[in-house]
Amino acid sequence: MTAQIVTANNLLDGAVVYRTPEGRWTTHIGAAQGAAGEAEAKALLAQAEADALHQIVVGPYLVEVEGAPGHWEYKSWRERIRAEGPTVPHDFTPEAEPRRTANGRE
Repeated sequence: MTAQIVTANNLLDGAVVYRTPEGRWTTHIGAAQGAAGEAEAKALLAQAEADALHQIVVGPYLVEVEGAPGHWEYKSWRERIRAEGPTVPHDFTPEAEPRRTANGRE
C-alpha cells in the first residue's frame, strides 16, 4: 500500500519526526499516521502546520511511504538519508580542517 505521512523537524533538537494518529510527534516512522487519499493527506498536513505555528515542529511536509501502519518504509532515498544520515561511513570521510581566522588563529 502506498500512503503519505507528515514529517518535520523537532524545533528543540532538529530531529526528524513524524506525526502520529494521536497528534504527537515521534522519531519512529512506523508510528506515523498514514493518509490514503489526497483529502486525508491535506487534512493531516493542516494539523501539522498548526503544530508548526505553535512552535512544536518546523517545516512539515508530506512524504510518500510504502507498507502498512506500524511498518512504513521510505519510498525515496532522499527521505531515508534525511532520517538515517549519510550513506558513506564516517570512517571514509576526511577529517575537517580546523577553521582559521584572518589572523591565522584557530
